[in-house]
Amino acid sequence: MKEKAINFVDYLGQPIEELLKEKNLEIVKNGLSALEGYTSSVFEFAKNTEYLGTQINSLSVTLDEKKLIQLITVTSISIIDKCCLDAFINKYNNPTHISKIDKLIYESKSTNKDGFHQQLRKRKYSTKEVSLNETPNLILWKKQDYKIEIKFHYKHNATQIRFYKTN
Repeated sequence: MKEKAINFVDYLGQPIEELLKEKNLEIVKNGLSALEGYTSSVFEFAKNTEYLGTQINSLSVTLDEKKLIQLITVTSISIIDKCCLDAFINKYNNPTHISKIDKLIYESKSTNKDGFHQQLRKRKYSTKEVSLNETPNLILWKKQDYKIEIKFHYKHNATQIRFYKTN
């Protein structure tokens, strides 16, 4: 029997301890932890973990001043496929916004030499609305109390899924 997919939206506005009780995650603590007083945590999984048919590799959580979950970020070291996107649409309905990078508007470069050499680049791009078939960079669902954002990082073969509390 296939296990029910975790509904990360249900954990928005909840204490982090509630998410850590999720039996499908088998989380191993990694890095700074909100349980130790920090406002964010990054977790890895003890076993292969799937979300809507895609393997997820890490989970990060950001808390508000009351230590309640405001943002959950799930990362996959792969580009999620059509089956996973179809599962999102079945679960959350059609996305509010689908876009991809259109044109580079500007780029700036700066160099920091205080103690070490570092070169920073800042780029701003325009975007255009596209369909799911046009290799989008961003898919967004805006709901009354939350939003979901899927960012595709094709160059790095990764996908980032963010669940935000909005109220």
